[in-house]
Amino acid sequence: MKRDLIIILIIDLVIVVGISGFIYKRYSDYIRPPKIPIQENPSPFVSETKTTETKTEVVFRNILFQYKSSKANKVAIIGDFNKWDPQPMTRGTDNLWKIAIRLSPGKYTYNYLVDGRLILDPNNRNVPVSNARGFKSSTIEIKPK
Repeated sequence: MKRDLIIILIIDLVIVVGISGFIYKRYSDYIRPPKIPIQENPSPFVSETKTTETKTEVVFRNILFQYKSSKANKVAIIGDFNKWDPQPMTRGTDNLWKIAIRLSPGKYTYNYLVDGRLILDPNNRNVPVSNARGFKSSTIEIKPK
C-alpha cells in the first residue's frame, strides 16, 4: 500500500515538473524583454538636434493670514497647502492671531481651527466652497507676480 502511494507521488511529481518545464520553455520569450542593440557609431546621415530646456522658476509668496479673537485660547490654520495638518498661529497685539505661509501661485482652500472648532475666514469675501472633507472652506487664489 505504501509502495503504491510512493509510486503515484513520484509519477505526479514527474508530470508536474515536465509540464512546468514545457510551459517555461514555451513562454520564456514573453517574459524576458527583448535585447535592443546599442548603436555605437551613429549613422552619418542622421542629424543631431539639441533641445534646450527652459527652467520654469516657481516664485513663492509670503501670504499673511490673520484672525481676530479675544476669547480664543488656541488658533491654527488648516488647508490643502499644508495637507490639512494644523499649523499654530501666534497671538499678537490686539488679540490678532497671525501666520505667514509661503505659497506658490494657485488656488487653495483653508479654514481656521479655533479652540478645536472649524471657522471660515471672516475677512475673506470669496464664496466658501465645499471640499472633499465634507465641510465648507474659505478660498484664496495666489496669482504669479
